Amino acid sequence: MTDSLKYDLEAIANTAKAKAFLGKEFLTWFWYKAERLDGQTLTVAGKSSQRTFTFWVDDRLVLESHNSKVHQQTLKGGEPSQSLEAAASLQSGNSVKELRIGLNIDGLGDIYCSLSGQNLEPRTVKLPDPPEEFASFEDFNLLTYRLKATRAMIEVIDGLFGIFLLERTQDDWSNKGLSEIKTWIKGRFSDANQYLH
Repeated sequence: MTDSLKYDLEAIANTAKAKAFLGKEFLTWFWYKAERLDGQTLTVAGKSSQRTFTFWVDDRLVLESHNSKVHQQTLKGGEPSQSLEAAASLQSGNSVKELRIGLNIDGLGDIYCSLSGQNLEPRTVKLPDPPEEFASFEDFNLLTYRLKATRAMIEVIDGLFGIFLLERTQDDWSNKGLSEIKTWIKGRFSDANQYLH
């Protein structure tokens, strides 16, 4: 291996490590935006067409502490992102390690997957059932439909990550985007305080 190539690979690895925090920040931003937009439709550019969709946090949420001893809190079932435990965990400075998300993509329906803050790789993907006209087709056509739905899911997640990066790299991120998220976290916890005695 040439010294130049070795240096390039090391630089890429070092950059990936240095920017690893962006995955967890994206998941927190996703949660914030899902609540703020509350079912509003968005559109992102796909490879061959526009993708119109809505998005939400689904039924699983994993939060972790930043301490030297890593503690994790897994909330699942119902709407864990709306729970008092989730509000208290965010307020105490815990970060989002993993989210189960839902996407309703026009022309396809509801798609669910889990995203980890470590690499944002979709896992445990649940695609919508194909339309009835696919039931009489060959398996090849069903595979084509599933691949189309998977591509749409990835294009939407990539599009959302692009929107996040655009906001995150703005000069006013600290005073605007980050400040809004911190206000949202404080507001969620003050709402929770009414139930705590």
